[in-house]
Amino acid sequence: WDHIAALAAMVDALATEGNPVAARILDEECEGLTEAVAAVCAKLGLASKAFKVVLIGGVVESPDRQMHQRLKKWCEHALPSATLQTQVMEPAEAAAILAMKGW
Repeated sequence: WDHIAALAAMVDALATEGNPVAARILDEECEGLTEAVAAVCAKLGLASKAFKVVLIGGVVESPDRQMHQRLKKWCEHALPSATLQTQVMEPAEAAAILAMKGW
């Protein structure tokens, strides 16, 4: 996974510098992620309710990264009832809380 993270950071940096190919790659990935989130929300019946999308990972968590900015734009457009937030706890902690709540 380290090599993928390094590539993601490099593409993000290139998009920041104005590289159109890197910008297109980020937009395509953000569109795909947004479509995946929208599909899950539709299955869970969340499409018309307010919900949070938690961003996990260095490239998407940091607001100064192109990936974060573009993902936020795509989500605001496609998922207007969603609120983006960065990770506030470890995924295992969140899963335990959801399990205790009966999700």
